[in-house]
Amino acid sequence: NKASLDIDEIKVEPLQEGFESKLIEEGFQNTSESEYISKSKCKKPNNKDNQLICDKCEYSTTRHIYLVLHTESKHDGVWRFSCKECDYKATRKENFERHTLKVHKSIISIENNEKTKALSKQELDEHMKKIAKLVCEFCDFAAKYPSDIQKHRQTVHEGVRYSCDECEYRTKNKSDVKKHKQNIHEGIRFYCNQCEFQAGSNKYLKIHQKSCHEGTRYSCDQCEYQAEYPDHLKAHKVYKHDSSSGFSCEQCDYKTVAKINLKKHKQAIHEGVKYSCEKCEYQTGWKNQLTQHNQNIHEGIRYYCDQCDYQATKLGHLKTHRGAKHEGIRYYCDKCDFHATDKGYLQSHTKSEHEGV
Repeated sequence: NKASLDIDEIKVEPLQEGFESKLIEEGFQNTSESEYISKSKCKKPNNKDNQLICDKCEYSTTRHIYLVLHTESKHDGVWRFSCKECDYKATRKENFERHTLKVHKSIISIENNEKTKALSKQELDEHMKKIAKLVCEFCDFAAKYPSDIQKHRQTVHEGVRYSCDECEYRTKNKSDVKKHKQNIHEGIRFYCNQCEFQAGSNKYLKIHQKSCHEGTRYSCDQCEYQAEYPDHLKAHKVYKHDSSSGFSCEQCDYKTVAKINLKKHKQAIHEGVKYSCEKCEYQTGWKNQLTQHNQNIHEGIRYYCDQCDYQATKLGHLKTHRGAKHEGIRYYCDKCDFHATDKGYLQSHTKSEHEGV
């Protein structure tokens, strides 16, 4: 194992983003905030409640810097912070820091927007406790920002969920509903400019491009395992190194890193839930398989190889074909002479021949 990280060394580079810097940028170096408001394009404060009102929409705030940030992001399309790992954008430094900590488990240098520290779960917990200013009154959860405490309280202790108005989808995160509707109901896709891959979000498109076209790998800090995708590394750690985490089925040996996957597993395997095709007699316990069935059988979607006449019903099959037939990729067993053209075949071989499964 790697030596534990000294949490005191984890810092985020400062960025000047206060009101003074905004004045300098716009040529109001020696101007007071009240004078700036009168000279800028902002509407004058409402004397009754001292509200600053946006001149392009109904947004209002009591603080001028918030109005500046609102105008930049909502009307000018300018975001001060952009995440290189996904499509997240922020106007405020603390929101960007919080995103990189919670989503990517990393410390980001604001000055150059580059990852400087990758944290393990334990290191992240220690860091969050160190910077925490607020503690939940119902449990030991601690956070730096009031909004995090409020969200924690609502989702964990009050059971608040946000629902899709077109299906049964529910989530703890309000923003996930919008992404779900765009992906599932509106069919919005993000296409790779180097292959036929398409993703439901820009985040997963970037992950694909890094993995498949830039050769990025995510290394385990406890063994030599390397993953093509962050989710695969997370699953590896749960299955191989941390038996206490993850979600396990009490009716069989199934285990997953995502609670929603456990729910789907129980419905399909133990509760007999079926999804039926409206055009034929096909049934499956998995909604994504029904979608795949409709695309392949009833919509005739195919993925074509650009080097031969091969065509596949799944993009993954096309990728496997290219690797095996045109790039000579082989996956070798480290315990015998067996080799395969697909990772899944190698895993099946290892389980059946060497692990007795």
